[in-house]
Amino acid sequence: MDSKLDTELLQSTERYWTMYRESIAKEASQGNENTLDISISSAIFASGTRYMHPLLLDLEIHAFWYTFIEAAKNFTCDSSKQDTLVRQILYVKEIGTVTAKTQATDAILRTSNDQKVWSDLPYLATDLEKACADDSMSATHRTNLHSFIARLASVGICGNTLTGCALLLLRDAFETPSGDAKVPIGDLLPAISMWALYAPHKLAFILKHSSNDGLDPKVLALGKLCREAGVTSGGWSTLRWAFWEKQVEAIAKSDQRELALEASTLLDMMVMIDNDNKLAD
Repeated sequence: MDSKLDTELLQSTERYWTMYRESIAKEASQGNENTLDISISSAIFASGTRYMHPLLLDLEIHAFWYTFIEAAKNFTCDSSKQDTLVRQILYVKEIGTVTAKTQATDAILRTSNDQKVWSDLPYLATDLEKACADDSMSATHRTNLHSFIARLASVGICGNTLTGCALLLLRDAFETPSGDAKVPIGDLLPAISMWALYAPHKLAFILKHSSNDGLDPKVLALGKLCREAGVTSGGWSTLRWAFWEKQVEAIAKSDQRELALEASTLLDMMVMIDNDNKLAD
């Protein structure tokens, strides 16, 4: 294909993927009854298998990850279908670098930012981060999505990058003054619990080693309450973790019974991560 991309072709392709996303969102709204996991299985063998202009490839790959994200938001956090989605990501990763025939020769499929399909899992991390940043998401969708991302992080997908999604959650929940909060603390605690439940060893490891590689400086930044408490190091650190634990402990004493119970359960899991931290290699 010529390196120049016809504007009309790009626009028509964008319209196609917009309609595709609308159909995916409609299917996802059926909750655990949706069949997006089956749709993904079929898409794996069709996506990123033919040579095309990198900008067109970008659109296809973003739509591919969108299907995962909508499925994850709508499958309940404890559904076995969440595990199916993780296995499908692992399968895609294992496909490795894909080559496709051009008029002249075989060429490695690359996105517009030069990532390789599928070995680099192009755009997966950034698309997940963008999805997490949606403050309009319902509490249930947020919890479900983070249960998926925590599962991915626990098996090493995207290295440590996905733990940035957890960092943002923790900062919003425990380092942001209530008057500045965009999402109620009661909506954030269940999502944080997903990380403690599904990725405890990952959290213990990055805490012990202060593993912040691959994380954007904006993600690593401390929130106001944490800075005021005297914590100076952003990112993952045992001092910052201790600050979060104190915040959770205070919430566990709340007069709001449901909120206090959620915080108490989270605190128990955080203590277990503390113990795992001492053993993490």
